[in-house]
Amino acid sequence: MIDALEPAWLDKWVRRAMPTEDTTVWLPGGVFDTSGLLRVPRHPREIDATAPDRLTTTAVRNERRSGQLVVVSALPIEGLHADVSGFEDELSPVDVSIRYVEYLPIVRASSEYSFSAVIEQVADTEISGARAPDLVGDPLRSWEQVDVPAYRAQPIWITIDVPADASPGSYTGEIRLDGDGMGAETFTLTVEVATPRLPDPANYAFHLDVWANPNAIADQHDVSPWSESHWGLLERYFGDLAGHAQGMILTTICDQPWQQTASPFDSMVRWEFDGDAFSFDYDIFDRYVETAREHGVGPDIAAYSILSFNPPERVSYWQNGELIEEELQLGSNRWRECWTAFLGDFQDHLIARGWLEDTYLAVDERDDEDMEIVRSLLETVTPELAERIQIAGSLDTEPFAADFSANYTNEMPLDSSLVHERAAAGKRTTFYTAGRPNHPNCLAFSPAVEARMLPWIVAGNDLDGYLRWAYCSWPRDLHRNPIHNYVQGDEYLIYPGETGPDSSIRWELLGAGIQDFELVNLLRERTPDATGLKVALELATRDVDGRQKDLADIPQARQLVIEALQSA
Repeated sequence: MIDALEPAWLDKWVRRAMPTEDTTVWLPGGVFDTSGLLRVPRHPREIDATAPDRLTTTAVRNERRSGQLVVVSALPIEGLHADVSGFEDELSPVDVSIRYVEYLPIVRASSEYSFSAVIEQVADTEISGARAPDLVGDPLRSWEQVDVPAYRAQPIWITIDVPADASPGSYTGEIRLDGDGMGAETFTLTVEVATPRLPDPANYAFHLDVWANPNAIADQHDVSPWSESHWGLLERYFGDLAGHAQGMILTTICDQPWQQTASPFDSMVRWEFDGDAFSFDYDIFDRYVETAREHGVGPDIAAYSILSFNPPERVSYWQNGELIEEELQLGSNRWRECWTAFLGDFQDHLIARGWLEDTYLAVDERDDEDMEIVRSLLETVTPELAERIQIAGSLDTEPFAADFSANYTNEMPLDSSLVHERAAAGKRTTFYTAGRPNHPNCLAFSPAVEARMLPWIVAGNDLDGYLRWAYCSWPRDLHRNPIHNYVQGDEYLIYPGETGPDSSIRWELLGAGIQDFELVNLLRERTPDATGLKVALELATRDVDGRQKDLADIPQARQLVIEALQSA
């Protein structure tokens, strides 16, 4: 479909940039460790150079590393594929895998003119098309091969996984590119494995909280919600989240806590009302939590939400076989009646399951006056849950929250004394980005390096992690209209694949940044005042506008941390 969207006149950009009319393969930026920190435009106006025959990178044990090679040709290439060899024997336990970057059109969102990032203030040369339309490379597809039209760049994403038990040393293999219409090219890849070892994601200190929409997963894969096919898919998405150390299980305790998604969230708790009293069924809720934990997500549970994202308040319940939606005024007698019934029952259920200490009543972007009403009810009905509130929002709601995520747009960096005060009280503090700020962010057309930078900002501000709306709240027709309500990519970090999740450039780089955070954390545990740590943090987080950032900053900062770890 993309081919039809690409005007032929854009070919002239690529013709001028190509050093030869033959097939050109290049390493963006000329260095493997920075090659993955940018998006390659579909129609590049500049091509750095041909790729060096030898690609090199440094990794620590139990780490994932990524880079990319890019192919372009004056003639179409059919069946472009990359084959990896030399890493299979028992002396080379490093695993190297290949994916292909897919391009999507960029669609302008109406929210750009009110509360979301404006394309012109965010994107730079990493996109191309001159609004006719713009295209961006983001999804990473596990195809066996890909057809490449003439004068179209095709990035090949190379992923290196180093096992935890790998011996430090040098590991070498080959990557061979071939396809009909090009001559085969072979590149040597050398991975220098350093001594430090990252913990498994389940033991990361970083707290990731990206919001998954199980109904969107059912819709995109055309299965019935909560069918066995749906549960099978959820297991794959949970596995993907676990690989990024997702620490929070998002659950819904009422219907539609958010009203702005293409696939509305169903309640995981069934409310029943007999005209006199409420009763509650937790079968889906329990299975969802159990399944998430079995696949490495959690252990914390966020229960959304005693307050809906947009007023008025609502509760939905089944009565005489009919689903009733009732609008309520916040703080009214009926609102208190409904939530008093639920909260007492919910707390009893959490205690019976042994989950009370892991569960937060979660609220998204409501003000302090609303939170005061909620806390008043909780202190009366379930005082324990009054001490377990999670809020993503502005700083005026921080006093209510045991788990608080600050809106980066207005509140960052947070005052360090507040962060340390909360930490001393055993409270978690993170930050989040949404449709704004323009920089740093991880929208579909954000400079790719910014996704890698976000966990470094967490480390530099002594925060606990990062929160993001959303992981997979996709629009209905992702390839034709890749937005629903908000700016492109705000609603999803990954893409639906044939049998489960497909990654994206920004999801991969966010994961790489989280691994960087873990290296910093290891160094702080061993040598809190290590030489070079302050320099590394400043280097990685300077120039948060990725369009202006030196891509070498983050690899250099990471190397400073690795060297300090090896000498600690």
